[in-house]
Amino acid sequence: MARYLHAARKCLVSYKPVAILTVTIVVMVLAIHNEDCFSVAQTGLGFSSASLSGPRTMLPPGLPYPPSGQFEGPRAHLLSRDLVELHARSNHLVVTWSDWDNRDFVRNWVYHLRKAGCSALLVGATDTQLLEWLFEAGIPAFFIEQKSPARVSLLRAFSELGTNVILSDVDAVWLRDPIPFMQMYPDADILASSDAMEHGSPSEKLESSTNLEGPASLAVLFMRPSARKFIMEWESALPSDGRSGERAAFNDLFHRELVQLTRRNDNLASVFRATLLGGILSTSAFCSGQAYRAGLQQRIHVRPFVVHTPHPGTGAAAKKFVLRELGLWRDLPEHWTHPAGFLTYDNKLPATLWESAPRGALGELDAPLRAESMLVNHQLSQYRNAFIAARVLGGHSVVQPPVWLRGDLAARPEGGLAGTVASAPSAHIPVDAIIDLEALDKDAPNGHRESSFLRNPQGSGLLGDRLQVFICPDMVMAECETGDAVVWPLFGEVRLKPRRTLQQLRTALFEASKGYQVIEFKGNIADAMILSKEEVQRYSRWMAGWLSHPPSKLHQEETRYDLFWDYPGAAPQSTRMQTRNRKVGLGSGTPPAPKQEAPQWWQGLTHS
Repeated sequence: MARYLHAARKCLVSYKPVAILTVTIVVMVLAIHNEDCFSVAQTGLGFSSASLSGPRTMLPPGLPYPPSGQFEGPRAHLLSRDLVELHARSNHLVVTWSDWDNRDFVRNWVYHLRKAGCSALLVGATDTQLLEWLFEAGIPAFFIEQKSPARVSLLRAFSELGTNVILSDVDAVWLRDPIPFMQMYPDADILASSDAMEHGSPSEKLESSTNLEGPASLAVLFMRPSARKFIMEWESALPSDGRSGERAAFNDLFHRELVQLTRRNDNLASVFRATLLGGILSTSAFCSGQAYRAGLQQRIHVRPFVVHTPHPGTGAAAKKFVLRELGLWRDLPEHWTHPAGFLTYDNKLPATLWESAPRGALGELDAPLRAESMLVNHQLSQYRNAFIAARVLGGHSVVQPPVWLRGDLAARPEGGLAGTVASAPSAHIPVDAIIDLEALDKDAPNGHRESSFLRNPQGSGLLGDRLQVFICPDMVMAECETGDAVVWPLFGEVRLKPRRTLQQLRTALFEASKGYQVIEFKGNIADAMILSKEEVQRYSRWMAGWLSHPPSKLHQEETRYDLFWDYPGAAPQSTRMQTRNRKVGLGSGTPPAPKQEAPQWWQGLTHS
């Protein structure tokens, strides 16, 4: 009973004295029948209990929905005119849909949209479990009785309700309220996003002729009720499985008898057999993840409305990783903690290896191909050793740096390596271009973090409690430890000789690292350890499949990347990857250029 009296006191603070008796009676009745006084007391203040639950939802407080506080099953939460009118703003709504497995993306979608100042939103749930979760989290939601592809059926439903709808994929991240932008185009019946990597508009206005005639993306769609006939014909044109021809059918209808209207200054065109007005949203303001990574929005100084996740064909783990790298993911508190701690390392490159890496087109000549392979393989050996060290020292989570190449790589929606241009001295590609993060998640659950982890304000504080492990170069090993005994830190530092056995590494650091939240390897972690043949075989079995594209039947000389390149013949081919002129999207250029030490520091550091 004490908890109800406590809740009653909270009610008395919030309400006028004349209501004391009423509030007390309500509290006592709920205490007997429902044991939910605290929720009701808070709802009376304008919040739902779930919106105040803090770390699980991580959402700004908003209008409690529905006000009854009782989940009554999916049939009571179907899309209706009353629901739309309750949440729409000027007859506009921002809508997405999802299932239970993608609830983390729903949380991120809602968080960023509300943070951008837009509360006119609805989320469609394709299963009861997600619907109830949305209800308890105070997120306006409805149940989808999915008889046809969700995207098209949602557009049709909202058009029948007479609502202007902005429909986006759930893995999109909203950074600005899109409703005022859509209101700037009152004549537009259809507006669609694009995956184009170049902008035809010098501002956030609609794209001009170049991208207007190209294929539209379905990541973000704006439709008014006037496009209902288009939606119906689009739906009827889809094959039975729905999604396989969704985009092709849309573009076929959208571009059918498309006519650019030179008399208009808003870049709207006549589409759908000259019956509607449509346009393509700015590739810089409504950008794909590839465009955002390449910094397309920075070239014309546009602040994006939305960013759609790169690599649409990849799984949830890779998409979350990418959004974290871009600073577009709202994590729960447990992401910033780990029972064993974290392990990070310098992604330094030998000056001689860096200078020998190709600056021209990759793959044209054998020599540049080998040089680029050496550059990436050197980093892969660092990557491999970091995960082995983390496992040996107690199961730490590895902070993964980006991968560096010489030159500039063009970002491609399909992913993979592209040719370089000599204009840029260096470029980084995301680690997910080489590492299969889905396989990594399976083999090392909770075992890795994104490279921006320790730069994030929530993670940077961990660096105040770190143990620095210096791997000494060959020429200055006199004061460095062998690892035959525990190496107790002096001012948070220990120094180890290179090429230690795993037993020596564990003996030196296992006890010494206890109590530290971060172990930071300084110097060349690729030179930190030497593996026996049995250890190579054991860890190569663990890491089999981590590279994004395992080797096919191509000749072995075409293999470019190999996690165990420095142990020839000891590891299976499953630890190698052949690129076959793949293309990858580049990073936005925000991380600093890779550090280079003076040439004498790197002499003798080649891992034998």
